[in-house]
Amino acid sequence: VWQHNYPRRKETYFVIMAEIKKERLLTAPVSPIEYGIYQMESHVVEELQNYCMDLFNDPMLEQRKFNSSTASHIEHQYIATDDINKTVTSCAKQLIKSMCPDIPDYLMWSPTPTWVNFQQKYEFIPPSEMIGKDYSFFCVVKVPFKIEEEMELPHVKDSINPSVGKHSLFYTNPLGKTSHREFVFTEADEGVLVLYPSSLLYTLNPFYTSDDYHIVIQGSLLLIEKPVEIA
Repeated sequence: VWQHNYPRRKETYFVIMAEIKKERLLTAPVSPIEYGIYQMESHVVEELQNYCMDLFNDPMLEQRKFNSSTASHIEHQYIATDDINKTVTSCAKQLIKSMCPDIPDYLMWSPTPTWVNFQQKYEFIPPSEMIGKDYSFFCVVKVPFKIEEEMELPHVKDSINPSVGKHSLFYTNPLGKTSHREFVFTEADEGVLVLYPSSLLYTLNPFYTSDDYHIVIQGSLLLIEKPVEIA
């Protein structure tokens, strides 16, 4: 696991996680998978939230409607603006350099189109693969619900494995079984970006207690040859 700037909120985060007995940051699969976590600074998070709301309030919003190739069950998905793209891809590139520092000089990481999910309660993203990409990411911009309240719902409280608001990465382990990593992020973790191999299946579970939007940005990085400079 690569962590970039993440210890900034470590104490708050793990206090919250300790209070939710059955909710853990990660599960323990048979085989570890490669992923990285980047935590944006507070002022960057605030800027990114403003960029996303500017996008959502744009009179020409419908022209930016994103036709998701991930079988997403989310009504409001829109192509990210240049400001959003610049912010999240910059963080993703910093993280990928830590994860893959030894790529040949003639190759470079190229971002693919990024989009913003404005998830409403009850909506979800089923297991989806970013086909044809090398690394993908999701960035949690805004968390409108309180996990403590979600955990108190009867159908959640009585569950063996409560899954409200969880982000999960699924993969096949060496035994041929399906394993997964689970992430539970709260308001204290807004601005966290998780980078992972695109072959993994990503899913986002629904929440139930808020009428506001859960804002999550998705995108990918592709390893390509650098353009040849002609003298």
